Amino acid sequence: MIIEGVKVYYNTGKLFKTFQMLFKGIVIFNNILNYLSFFTFQIIFKLGKKVLKWFLIYRWFTFFKLFFEKFF
Repeated sequence: MIIEGVKVYYNTGKLFKTFQMLFKGIVIFNNILNYLSFFTFQIIFKLGKKVLKWFLIYRWFTFFKLFFEKFF
């Protein structure tokens, strides 16, 4: 009876350990995903700002070109 109890306890302990490791792996994976999404968001944000800046410069340039062609 005691030996069976020890076996059950040992097996539940192993099960609990595997669950713990799985949970740790999920948490670590989740953290990595969060960091990756944050960095990708920052990269997209910076690229978007640069593209927007160049787009605005291009628009102003074309606007002035048309303006000077009309009046001069």
